[in-house]
Amino acid sequence: MNKLKNLDFNMLVLYVLLTFFVIPRDLQQEFSVVFIIGFFLINIIYVSINDIEIKIKKIDILLYSLSGVICIVILIISPYTTVFTISTFVFLIIAHMGISKKHYISKQYLNRIIYITCLISIIIQLILGRYNTINGKISLSIIGDKNFSGVVIILFFMYCSKNKFLLGEILSVFFILILDSRASLLTLVLFLVVKLFKNTIYVLLQRFRLNKIYKLFILMFIITVSISYIWVYKVAIDGVKEYQQGLNDTSNKMRFVSNIYAI
Repeated sequence: MNKLKNLDFNMLVLYVLLTFFVIPRDLQQEFSVVFIIGFFLINIIYVSINDIEIKIKKIDILLYSLSGVICIVILIISPYTTVFTISTFVFLIIAHMGISKKHYISKQYLNRIIYITCLISIIIQLILGRYNTINGKISLSIIGDKNFSGVVIILFFMYCSKNKFLLGEILSVFFILILDSRASLLTLVLFLVVKLFKNTIYVLLQRFRLNKIYKLFILMFIITVSISYIWVYKVAIDGVKEYQQGLNDTSNKMRFVSNIYAI
């Protein structure tokens, strides 16, 4: 089973690298379907050859059921194809079953290869992203959106921070600044604050019994909904500014309104 977990983990790492740093935007859905089909076949063949017994916990069944409901909703309201959505859903289930919670890349040379590959790809994409961005002045060319590009670069920054790649951290901050994505910049600041005061934050979480991830999600949900209602019915009621002309602009109001309607 451990060998299967290693195989699945390595395939997922490859999937992430190819999706965000190699495969062009126009081929993303086709690539995902092909990759996921290959992922299924490899797992089926490996399990059959090695006669591996798969055990599923009750909490996993609940998780998969909830994911299934979300998948059905996505099928109804999203523009993605049925094959793409269902295959992605099954892929996530197999990935959850096949990978150990404590699994990580232990070989430093692999981390360096991933780091260099991602860094080169980000630089090239930002150069090309000046000409085909959907919004803003620049973005990762594969993604096309500056805010989603910021998410990828934030994750790359965290990866560099975890593995102590100082140059990658510095360049990531620079990349986020030139993207001009307020959400990414705020996320970066929050990450640095949490990292700086992690011991104090840990003590506070333990004191208020917020020591489970589901409790933190509930707390974040309550805070998000509260801020959304306050912003829409108190702050934005006096009028909003043009896009990126202040915090109370059309973009932020739209986000908070969407939070309310999503409930």
